Amino acid sequence: MESLCLSMAIVIVGYFAWYCIVMTWQSFLFNEMGQGSFAVPLWIPQALMTIGVVAMAVALLDNLVLYLLGGTTLYPRDGTQPSTV
Repeated sequence: MESLCLSMAIVIVGYFAWYCIVMTWQSFLFNEMGQGSFAVPLWIPQALMTIGVVAMAVALLDNLVLYLLGGTTLYPRDGTQPSTV
């Protein structure tokens, strides 16, 4: 069940990451600017969001590979906090 949940999460977050990459690239190509008192190119805040979503997809993939290879995942399953070491 855990591998199924991780796989579904990777598909969902991966799709969101792909969409963010495409959206950021299109904003860069079309030179879209934010509306407001200070015009900022939209690709700058979108790039930060894209980096975060891609990092989450990589973290999920890492946990799935660890779980499938018989290791322990990096998140707690018994309600305790993971160690900092």
